[in-house]
Amino acid sequence: MYKWFTGIAVVFVGVSLAGWTGLAGGEKRMASAGNISTQKLGAVEAGRAAGPISALKQAADRGDLDAQLKLAGLYAAGGKTSGSQLKAFDLFQRIVDTHAEITPRDVRASRIASAFVALGNYFRTGISGTAIKADKRRAANLYWHAASYLGDAEAQYSLAQMHLLGEGVPRSGRLAVNWLANAAKKRHAKAQAVLGDLLWRGAEDVRRQPRKGLALLTIAGQNARDEAEARWIETLRVGALAQSQAHERAGAKRLSALWQSSIGRSSVSVPVAKPEPPVSVESDAALSGRRAEGFTNIGLDGQSALRQPR
Repeated sequence: MYKWFTGIAVVFVGVSLAGWTGLAGGEKRMASAGNISTQKLGAVEAGRAAGPISALKQAADRGDLDAQLKLAGLYAAGGKTSGSQLKAFDLFQRIVDTHAEITPRDVRASRIASAFVALGNYFRTGISGTAIKADKRRAANLYWHAASYLGDAEAQYSLAQMHLLGEGVPRSGRLAVNWLANAAKKRHAKAQAVLGDLLWRGAEDVRRQPRKGLALLTIAGQNARDEAEARWIETLRVGALAQSQAHERAGAKRLSALWQSSIGRSSVSVPVAKPEPPVSVESDAALSGRRAEGFTNIGLDGQSALRQPR
């Protein structure tokens, strides 16, 4: 029943590990990952690096979290060999082992969560040519910790994927919707898009809600992180619009405006469509007589999307 999702999932089956290279931003005066050449990365692997990259490696060896994350990102994004990927894996594993007991209130929590997600990605696919084989259940456990305990949106999205595809966890649209809704509230564009597409189409255990689906696809496009992500989301949105009816499009515009401040990009203004006669009890109750209460309070809290079992 979730075959439609498979085509989406392959595009975003894991986090682009190139993104980890900027996690520490400008907090340390270390070399920017984007400015370090492949030759310098090779020097790190050979243990003969000098200058800023050598200082980065030394700081990572001392246990500096920012240095470990940057160096792991370099190995993951810049290394084409399995040996480089293993070095990234080992660094992410070290971070997870060292900081497994960190609390959500710790200022480092979001960075630790990113290491859980990165390690989960490796266990989800394995590393070709190495002893690290795919372990879907372990990947799901890593995502679950970052998603539930640390509240990480990327982990919530990844865990939702696994529930939709039945990877290492029971296949469940009900659980997937809840995780997607949590990530969507954090302006996670991919989660907003997948949830929007799921609500637009409906499934055996997910009630079809076309207005909410179209609204989420619209807002997801605003939050896209790059051009490739924006094109993927726009393809979903255009496909849904082509099959939609006028009252569904009008309702989606109203919802987009209602949700704009809470889950959309604040600089974007969405015009509110002129009211149309109510077409169902649900749409009228969701919109009429309400002020802009926000994403959760108008009913998209995960549970509202679930089809009640017969």
